[in-house]
Amino acid sequence: MGAVLGRYGNRIGYGRIRIHDATYQLSRNDGDHTMHGGAGHFGTRWWRGAVHGPDSVVLELTSENGDQGWPGEMRARVVYTLTDQADLVIEMSAVCDQDTYVNMLFHGYWNLGGHASGSVAEHLLKVAADRYTPKGDNGLPTGELHNVADSPFDFRAPKRVGTDLAATGRGYAHNLCLRDHQEGHCRPAAWLLDPVSGRALILETDQPGLQIFTANSWSNLSGKDGAVYQAHSGLALESQQHPNTPNTPSFAPKLVRAGEMYAHRMVVRFRALGAEGAGAFFND
Repeated sequence: MGAVLGRYGNRIGYGRIRIHDATYQLSRNDGDHTMHGGAGHFGTRWWRGAVHGPDSVVLELTSENGDQGWPGEMRARVVYTLTDQADLVIEMSAVCDQDTYVNMLFHGYWNLGGHASGSVAEHLLKVAADRYTPKGDNGLPTGELHNVADSPFDFRAPKRVGTDLAATGRGYAHNLCLRDHQEGHCRPAAWLLDPVSGRALILETDQPGLQIFTANSWSNLSGKDGAVYQAHSGLALESQQHPNTPNTPSFAPKLVRAGEMYAHRMVVRFRALGAEGAGAFFND
């Protein structure tokens, strides 16, 4: 909850990647596959932290050559900034001394009903995505891009998170393909509203994909003040590269060259809406 994951968020099929003429066997921590980089991924580490200006903190981590099976020494960095408009800016970056793949992502969960408010099923969600990446029986993307129309993954118009939840099995754990992706260009990707409290957020990102995940495995998790969290008590909106991109030619994998800066930017813009504000919010 709330972790920054790496070196490569989401799945890598069978824990293998190929870079130039070398094949690397990664740590497999998800059955046959690697999840979020492998065992001991970035979300389990102590990062070095410091104040970074009046409204920011910076976290830094060095991942040694061979860490989780990945090549090269990587220096990772995350800067969190809270603006005067109460926008939360999260900037993730990394530099490695060997050619590699990188996909750092923020794995925060949202429940705009507030602490101990139960399921997010009644939240309204809109996502700027016309396609999604279907998964095979092995949990990996097939490499195809399917239209979201007539599927549980159609959030082009605001929809209750719980409307098609049962049709996905245990819940959402799927990657949507964001429209209008341009490398380095941050644009609105998702709108989330709790109609009871009126709390809302807009997520902007410069990444091509968005994983929507409804905390399907949560069961009797103890929280603060005696709260207990169950499945679907939170919604993760993880901007990212598509899962297993290094092994999926149709997703156009791109190496981060030695000494080149990898960057991932996301902005969470919070809103408090009145009774008449929902329509304008989803058109923002």
